[in-house]
Amino acid sequence: MSTVRQHVYSLTEADWVVDVYERPCIAVPECIRPWQTSHNRSYFDFIGTVSTATFEEGNTWLLCAEDFNSDKQRAALKWDELRTIGLSAAGDEKERQRIEGFWNEYLPICMSAGTINSFCALGKNGEVVIGYEPLYEEAKVISDDFDQFVDMLAAGEVYL
Repeated sequence: MSTVRQHVYSLTEADWVVDVYERPCIAVPECIRPWQTSHNRSYFDFIGTVSTATFEEGNTWLLCAEDFNSDKQRAALKWDELRTIGLSAAGDEKERQRIEGFWNEYLPICMSAGTINSFCALGKNGEVVIGYEPLYEEAKVISDDFDQFVDMLAAGEVYL
């Protein structure tokens, strides 16, 4: 079984609602290409196959290719909305640079709009971090790569 199929199966077994494209390999949106490194191949394979993946009545979702299309906002939060929120709250130029630096390194891949907003993001070196409002950029590493992250999601070990 392919890794993507394993992820779809694991998530579905954990009560995620997962839809796949009839024909995989949707084009990678231009805005996320900087994160398309050899460390992140598994995530890009996943979003080329999976069209949506949601949990808890849609309050938590994995960001898939179409979520990065600015013309089609399908969720409560746009993929880069937490960055925008952080920048608008920045007190000075030094803080703005810190926030920009964080979001230039990390790509949001999972978001939750519950009592508080939270997210998981994929680093250019493959690690996955988790962060919560109000200080999104004070995120902590929770897994070494996307595959381990999905295993943790399916096992209920990620608390968004």
